[in-house]
Amino acid sequence: MTLKIKQKIMFVVMNGLFYVALYFGIFEETPGAANIAVFYAWFTFIAWLFTYFAVTCKNEDLKRKLSDLERAFPSWVIVGVDIIAVLVMIWDGWIITSTAYILGMFAEYSVVMTLKEKRKKE
Repeated sequence: MTLKIKQKIMFVVMNGLFYVALYFGIFEETPGAANIAVFYAWFTFIAWLFTYFAVTCKNEDLKRKLSDLERAFPSWVIVGVDIIAVLVMIWDGWIITSTAYILGMFAEYSVVMTLKEKRKKE
């Protein structure tokens, strides 16, 4: 199995579980599912924030290790899915969590664009 296929499977599984937890947490009002959705939103924010700082730092060895990082799907798919998640969180009043998720989206986009520019220069 190639790396691209593994990335796509992982993206679908992780986001699928997030959306199931988000659905049950918000629409079915299941507290455990809501906790999982909130944890995932904050985890992705923190992970992309650290990745952003790693990519923008001066450490070339670390940048080389992260150069394999690519999006599993086109940007419009990922942004569309993320916007739906943010709108659902805002609908239920999760303003702080949705803000963190949006900031994570911006950090992710910046990382991907920075790495694309780096690959073009090479």
